[in-house]
Amino acid sequence: MNGQNTKNPKSALTAGVLALILGAFGAHNWYLNDRKKARTHVILAIVAASAFVLGTILKVSISSVGSLGIANFMASSATVCRIIGWFALMIDAVWAIIEGILLLIQGDDGLAEKGYTIAQSSADAVVQETAPSSNVIATSDTTQSPAEPLQAPSAVSAPNPQPPVVTPNQPAPITYHSSNIQQSSQTQLLNQAVSSSDVETAALTVKDPTGKSKINPVILRKVLLATGAIIAVVIGGFAVKWSIDSALAVGYGDVYRLARQISPNLTTATQSSSCQYAVDYLTSAYVNKKTYDGYIDVCRSLATEDTSLVAQLGDTGAIKWDTGISTQYKEFQELYDGIFANTERTEKMVQALNLYQIWHNYILATDTLAVDSPDQDFQNAADILRQSGNDTLAKYGDEWYYKQIDYLNSYRAYWDLSYTDPNKETAKLEADTKRADLQAWVADHRPNVRTLAPFDVPNLTPVYESFTKLYNLIRTGYEQHYDRKSGDCREAGSKVYCS
Repeated sequence: MNGQNTKNPKSALTAGVLALILGAFGAHNWYLNDRKKARTHVILAIVAASAFVLGTILKVSISSVGSLGIANFMASSATVCRIIGWFALMIDAVWAIIEGILLLIQGDDGLAEKGYTIAQSSADAVVQETAPSSNVIATSDTTQSPAEPLQAPSAVSAPNPQPPVVTPNQPAPITYHSSNIQQSSQTQLLNQAVSSSDVETAALTVKDPTGKSKINPVILRKVLLATGAIIAVVIGGFAVKWSIDSALAVGYGDVYRLARQISPNLTTATQSSSCQYAVDYLTSAYVNKKTYDGYIDVCRSLATEDTSLVAQLGDTGAIKWDTGISTQYKEFQELYDGIFANTERTEKMVQALNLYQIWHNYILATDTLAVDSPDQDFQNAADILRQSGNDTLAKYGDEWYYKQIDYLNSYRAYWDLSYTDPNKETAKLEADTKRADLQAWVADHRPNVRTLAPFDVPNLTPVYESFTKLYNLIRTGYEQHYDRKSGDCREAGSKVYCS
């Protein structure tokens, strides 16, 4: 019997309670001296605890590892350890709960059938202690013979009661006072009721026609209902937790993706001084079109698309329910809106940047022109200003084109003459005069675009520093509540790395 000690009295109630409370450590099996099962429970508990501890150590140590390959291996190993730990813990706990329920259902009769000595209950002890002896005779102040039945006291008592007669072979009777008569009668009736086969109790087991014990159907139904309720509560709890985790993952995912759209422009504009370069290199032909257009696009996006993204950022769930993120967002929004929230100011900034981009394209187009360039190239350069939408630039581009063509015609006429032609010098003088006139006109009429469209370069450093704090909070929150279906971040085992 696996080492059971059937001599020491055992209680099914005690064993069942131990199984439900400390069953994972085999407390109920140790109580019943079933050492084989007890050791198995302890081994499972040790395996679960060891796996959890090892998994935690590996997870904590990942951040200190420099190699990504080793970090991935440690993350995978930590996940495997946690899975083993949960598996061992679930087996141990479920096994203990099942044993506890069976012990409570089968009751002491079940232990008795297995050969255990059943501990005497307190009710049985009371019944035995209060059971009447055949030698106990209850009397009132009037004594009676042992052979006579107990009678109610008559209305007229004998004046001189005689003590009971005791024969030599008869034990001396025990005499009670009249105050104990009623109590003794109630005790006898209670003992008879408890021991009577006519009284049915809510036993955990009942006897079938063959005399074998089986689980009481009423108790079994209640246990099954209770078990079903517990399972429903557990499943409901997991469903609620899953719903909350899903909501958090979606909320943090939305705010993270919006923050990632804001980050590049703000970072580039701050670290690369894009807005400042848009002003500084306005008239420089040494900065190519792609580079200069990049400065303009980054700076212009901060005042247009990113302003809308910042507003959307405040409407996301994570900003509303995460206190830390919400507080940092308010600080960032205040700094950002201080520069870009004013609609009139923002429109002027965008208009200025658009004109800067047009003028720089014109500078690049004219820088490659020469006297031998086709007239179409001059026209294309002029059209950049003609189509700018700005009257000043359009007028300048139109006049510039005609003056350029006039000078080019005179210059080409000079070169078309031979060196022996007597009009050569006159043609040269005319060409030089028109060139000087063109240069003087350009100097007098060339628009100052910075004055035409003033642009105050914003100080983005405080905005960028505040956004960096906000972004780090958002990234950390998303790593903790990651939506694994999104593919937004890199995963290494159970560890998530968001950029």
